[in-house]
Amino acid sequence: MQNHEVALKWKAGELVTTVSLGGISPMYEQAIQTLLFEVFCDAKDIVLEVEGNVSPEFNGLVDRTVARLEKVIGYGYSGAQVGQARTTAFQFLKFGYQVMIDKEEVKDRQIFVTLPKELSKNEFKYPLPEDLVKTQSTDAMAWANSFCRTTREMDKEKIVDPGYMVGWFANAIMCALDSKKES
Repeated sequence: MQNHEVALKWKAGELVTTVSLGGISPMYEQAIQTLLFEVFCDAKDIVLEVEGNVSPEFNGLVDRTVARLEKVIGYGYSGAQVGQARTTAFQFLKFGYQVMIDKEEVKDRQIFVTLPKELSKNEFKYPLPEDLVKTQSTDAMAWANSFCRTTREMDKEKIVDPGYMVGWFANAIMCALDSKKES
């Protein structure tokens, strides 16, 4: 996947593969990943290096992105978080996102992240489950995105409730069966 394709997926609120930093809390990880992908998306035509060093232009972009995210989300970034996001975004931009994700040493640490709702301008982009049922959608990604949209603000205890999950899977399975009957 090309860098611009990843940026489009992130800005659309779709799931993006990244590498878990490991051994840190989910919120700490989310803060770093959010900064990483926001810098990655904003750095399209920026000079990354000057004489083998990270360019002042790139460092300025990181600082502006931190300030913007602080206003919108208020993560309260530490120097370590900014440093990690800066380094990883730089590597994604310099070597290519796909090259970095495909490295053998990170294959077992891949996770999915998505744009936080506070930054999303496309909050209602994905269909509601009732729309998927009406159209008898058999698109697994549409169901997954609808699930993420619907559960984004839910109590995590409800999401892992088997009864709740049965409802999601039953709808998806029935749509697939109904579409088979019609063909």
